[in-house]
Amino acid sequence: MRAILFVLAGCAMFVCACHRPIGPPRPLDGSWHTAHAAWIREREKKLTEPDGWLCVIGLHWLKEGENGIGADPKNLIRFPDTSPPFIGTITLREGRARLKVDPVLGVLANGKAVEKMDLQADDVPGVPPDRVSLGPVSFVLIKRGDKLGVRVFDRDSVARRTFKGIERFEPSERYRVWGRFEPYSEPRIMDTATAIRTVEKVPVAGEVVFDLDGERYRLTATQEPGGHELFIVFADPTNGKETYPGGRFLTVPAPGEDRMVDLDFNRAYNPPCAFTRFATCPLPRPQDRLPVPILAGEKVYHAEERASGAGE
Repeated sequence: MRAILFVLAGCAMFVCACHRPIGPPRPLDGSWHTAHAAWIREREKKLTEPDGWLCVIGLHWLKEGENGIGADPKNLIRFPDTSPPFIGTITLREGRARLKVDPVLGVLANGKAVEKMDLQADDVPGVPPDRVSLGPVSFVLIKRGDKLGVRVFDRDSVARRTFKGIERFEPSERYRVWGRFEPYSEPRIMDTATAIRTVEKVPVAGEVVFDLDGERYRLTATQEPGGHELFIVFADPTNGKETYPGGRFLTVPAPGEDRMVDLDFNRAYNPPCAFTRFATCPLPRPQDRLPVPILAGEKVYHAEERASGAGE
């Protein structure tokens, strides 16, 4: 009997250890509210900048050969009707995109006059893509898989002019918890579906383990080499109701030697696809779909007119 009691006591200790909270509660004190208000201001400032998501009006996938640019509907890369009918071309040959424009129009590339040039896409870490502009309209070259596309921006877009902010849940201490980052021995390449129905091979750095309402959960996280943040894409039962159907994003400071992270779902935010149909957002992986509602962070975005444009 004494041996049985000893075994049972040991099992009880093991169970308790398994459910021991990862960290103490995280209060939302005055300094948190000040920092959170600043975070919201910066978030909305970036959305409304001339190269922000509220200015995106088009995404056009290049075809091999010449691709016309301008307001004329015959062009693949459509500009607003206020732009010249024909501005120039982008010629795609074996993965290389070369721009040629009418020099009379005053087209700029990275702020300087341009007539011809090879375009740098957004696929080189640390190297921004070339930005080509004419008046309020600009574009950059993006690469997704083996496809090259042109993303068009208009700083006079309706979405930017009518933006009135994003609705959010009330801040809650319940959704600010400690997490523990468990890195993989080396990044794991995981299939990640996107909003444009492609599948990207994404290197995943590890998992963030956390407790919520006494239950333990895990979310995969990516991290740029040498980066100072972890990036999480997650889904929960609020998607399609209070929040955006395609899930939300969460960025947290990278952990130190103790591997602890400040997991604050009050800063969960909408992906770019919530603001424009011309984004290529990653979708939550199956293992990152939480069974518990996350009633924190940004709610679904409602606009007078979502960013739209001609031709996809």
